[in-house]
Amino acid sequence: MSETPAAWLARLKVAFPRWSIDRVPPGKGAGFIARRRLPGARSQSLYAPTLAELEYELRIAARVGPTGSGVDAGRQHHTDRLARYLSRGV
Repeated sequence: MSETPAAWLARLKVAFPRWSIDRVPPGKGAGFIARRRLPGARSQSLYAPTLAELEYELRIAARVGPTGSGVDAGRQHHTDRLARYLSRGV
């Protein structure tokens, strides 16, 4: 039996409680966004077009964790990807 998208989204919210995980609002595009607060009043956001990709990105972020002022410095593609998505008028 396959998992519904709603059940998958609920499972991700339970698996990653420090993240706020939501669908991209209607009319703003497609996909999912995850956000969390970091030390020093900073935040981190991830965008993925599918739940599978978002789960992958969340697992990487959980494994790497915050690294101080250079959070995700080695994974700049996440920031670039989010910036490209947001520049589309979201």
